Amino acid sequence: MTDREIMQQALDALENSVDLVREDAYQAAKLYGNYTTRQGKVNGLKVLADDHEKAITALRERLAQPEQEPTVPLKDALQMVAAATPPAAAQPTMFGPMGTVGALFDKHVIGRLDKSWRVYVEKNT
Repeated sequence: MTDREIMQQALDALENSVDLVREDAYQAAKLYGNYTTRQGKVNGLKVLADDHEKAITALRERLAQPEQEPTVPLKDALQMVAAATPPAAAQPTMFGPMGTVGALFDKHVIGRLDKSWRVYVEKNT
């Protein structure tokens, strides 16, 4: 299942149960409203119903947004850049105020990232 399908399934489950929780809160208030020892249960059910509504709203808003493009893991991006970079190309070594950030992503590719997250391959063994 994709994340979107999981969110839709959670939204459906919350929408199906929110009315039951709201009804439980109403019935508890009706039955136990005069008993101070039961106010915790009544208030807890009201809070639970409100939490259901908040979760439903958040899921609806997220599902209304367009689906994001899939991304490539950084290690794979470095390997693709390394394969596409001609051997004689000059590679930058400093990147403004951020300085040089070097990292060993696996035993074959050593690369750098600038502050815009551009990938520069220094050595491809």
